[in-house]
Amino acid sequence: MVDPAKLAAVGYCFGGTVGVELIETGAPLLGFVSVHGSFRNFAPEAAKNIKGRVLILHGAEDPVAPMEELNAVIAQLRAAKVDFEVNLYSGTTHGFTHPQNPSEVRADTQYKVAMTRFLKDVLAH
Repeated sequence: MVDPAKLAAVGYCFGGTVGVELIETGAPLLGFVSVHGSFRNFAPEAAKNIKGRVLILHGAEDPVAPMEELNAVIAQLRAAKVDFEVNLYSGTTHGFTHPQNPSEVRADTQYKVAMTRFLKDVLAH
């Protein structure tokens, strides 16, 4: 009951990390969303295998996946000409989907809107 030509995935935290590893294998996903994932130790050349679009939803103050990690994965996606988006939420740390401050409450609301829009767009084509 699933159309194999219309698959997308979402990964939170460790799932965001595993999801990036999955799409770097060339898995036939139309899209992938990483929500406060981590991006360390990815092979730079693996991004060329990504077939679908990528949305990264990330806390700007995330100590688990600091900006250096995010910038490195962005550079890899750009070099491989992957269609990607990044939403960076100021004042948020790792796990902003369990808000601890007003910035994380805002991010928790905004990421859901961004993810819904992205998935509708990806799966409509």
